[in-house]
This record gives sequence, structure tokens and C-alpha cells, in this order.
Amino acid sequence: MPAHFCLRSGRQALNDKGTVSDWMHTWIAQKRHQWKNGRLAYSTLYGYEKDKRLYIDPKIGHIRLDRLNLDDLIEMFNRIQDDNDRIEANNADRATNRARAKEIHNKPTGRKKAEWMRLEAELAAMPPYRRPVGPSSQHSILRTLRASLNRALKTPGKLKFNPPPTTTWRR
Repeated sequence: MPAHFCLRSGRQALNDKGTVSDWMHTWIAQKRHQWKNGRLAYSTLYGYEKDKRLYIDPKIGHIRLDRLNLDDLIEMFNRIQDDNDRIEANNADRATNRARAKEIHNKPTGRKKAEWMRLEAELAAMPPYRRPVGPSSQHSILRTLRASLNRALKTPGKLKFNPPPTTTWRR
């Protein structure tokens, strides 16, 4: 059954064991449909797509939707924090090299010009400046993921909430 038919008819394929990325793609297609009908702001849709493309797909997109658990989400945010540490270190190296190149460029002489050109070549080879993912952006990623997973729980055949078995219930 084609995906667009399933989306419009509300039916899901039987035995769907899709990944988080597959589900997010379907969910964002539904959100895009809401945007076209005027029920969703473009900035909201753009935020969902950005969170999916930059963080959710690369970090947990390969995991089957029915096997996603809390440890996977904790690992995703730990990897985002590790990326932040690398980004900050790269930015600091870049700023240091930029300051040294600027200092040398102000007083060019024969030997210093060669060093300035070497520093410029190092700057060109370094990764570009990037902003780290702050707490508000991490909260936005979690909000996007929560919204999509809540929709997956409400979609028949996608996910089932199965609380752990208990012998007694507290009152």
C-alpha cells in the first residue's frame, strides 16, 4: 500500500516494523498537510523538520519504533552533549588561530607573511564555526519527539503502551 494512500485513508500497513526515521517522515507529512490547510504555523513545521533532520534521524533514526526506549533517548542527548563539547573546542581553536593570523597580518614582513599564509590555510582546513545545541534547543528536540511518539501511540497498529506487570496496585 503506497505511503500517501495510507496517510490519506488513515490505514496503516500490517506488520509495520518501521524505524523512528520512517515514522517521523510520515508524521511530518501529516504536519505538512495541516500546514497547507492553515492549521499549523510554518515556523512550527520548520522546527519539526529541523529537529528531525539534524538530531533525531542521525542519532536514533535507525532504531525500530517498537524498540525505542528511554536509554536510547538518554544516549541521544549524551551524544548531543558530546557534539557540543567538540563544537566548543573547534570554535576555541578557530578563534585562537584567527587571532594569531590577525596579529601577524597587521605587521606583514617576509617571514611573517609565510606564517600568516600557513595560519590562513589551517583556518580553511578547520571545521566551520558552529553554535552548540543549547538547553532550549534540546528541549525543542524532546518536544518534537514527544509529539510524534504521542501520535504514534494513538495510531492503530503503530505502538502499544504496555505497562510493566505488577502484582499489586497502589491506592
